[in-house]
Amino acid sequence: AAGGGAVGGGPVVREEQVFTAAAGGLDVLLAAWRPVEVEASVRSAALGDDGSLQLDAPLEAGATWRVASEVVTPSADDLRRADPGQLPAGSAVLARYAAEDDVDPEVAELARTITAGTAPTAYDRIRALEAWMAANITYSRDIPILPEGRDAVHELLFASRRGFCEQIG
Repeated sequence: AAGGGAVGGGPVVREEQVFTAAAGGLDVLLAAWRPVEVEASVRSAALGDDGSLQLDAPLEAGATWRVASEVVTPSADDLRRADPGQLPAGSAVLARYAAEDDVDPEVAELARTITAGTAPTAYDRIRALEAWMAANITYSRDIPILPEGRDAVHELLFASRRGFCEQIG
């Protein structure tokens, strides 16, 4: 990867990725944000509103593509200024990634408790949640089996307090 200039205070690095579709039917090309070059055996890949590369026809299994992206490493101040709370209420980004319809009420209350008193940006609230997770959750690949009918997030936060990347994420 070659270095570039700076955007929003962070360095720009050119990252190249090569992907192979394990199964057919994929209608988007995976890529790191800010794709600047795409090599693929597709007729058309259009940049969608959410930054995805939308295809005009689904890929077949085994199809490969290479994407070069300009990846920016933002500073903490950049992330504070880019607070999604400042997006318009009808934003497609908020509708897709910030819906609270399926959030367990106890999980939501814990998140509010952990983030109470932090700076009013999403970045600072996320950092508070990360700090709480680091102090209260043990990384372990030896985790209990999820009891039938239990929510995995609720079980991690209120019962086992153990998990690996999938549970913690």
